Amino acid sequence: MFRYTATYKNPFTGSDTTEDIYCNLTAPELAKLELSLEGGFREHAANILKSGDGFRVLSLFETIVGAAYGRRTDDSTRFVKKREWVDEFITSLAWEDMFLWLTQDESGENANKFWAGLLSDRMKDQAEKIDVDGKKLTELSKEELVEQMQKLLSEKTPANEAS
Repeated sequence: MFRYTATYKNPFTGSDTTEDIYCNLTAPELAKLELSLEGGFREHAANILKSGDGFRVLSLFETIVGAAYGRRTDDSTRFVKKREWVDEFITSLAWEDMFLWLTQDESGENANKFWAGLLSDRMKDQAEKIDVDGKKLTELSKEELVEQMQKLLSEKTPANEAS
């Protein structure tokens, strides 16, 4: 689960406001994202990242945040997602603060923390077992991940040959 602490000045009260934002994607939610687009979400995301089109990259972030954003229950036993909460969040100053944190970091480290934080520990454990050219999947840089995704998408597989 990814947690980000947003801090901003509330324009209505003038006071500094701090709130924790939580995002998480489960295996079924990732599968739903993957199946939501023709050709798959991973291919769609890789094409957007390759394009360098800022508007499309922003839209991709909003899609992922929209699928991942939710709230913990008071007893911390569940993570609940509602469309109305997502709509409230993406129009908030908390999202603006998180968005700037994600996009103004030229090293890409913040975006990598976000992506890594979205996955459950179980999914991270599975990712740790994947070896890519002598590195664990979780050790790859943003550029190496995009490169590996491009390689996978261009390989001839029965699914690719059918299309």
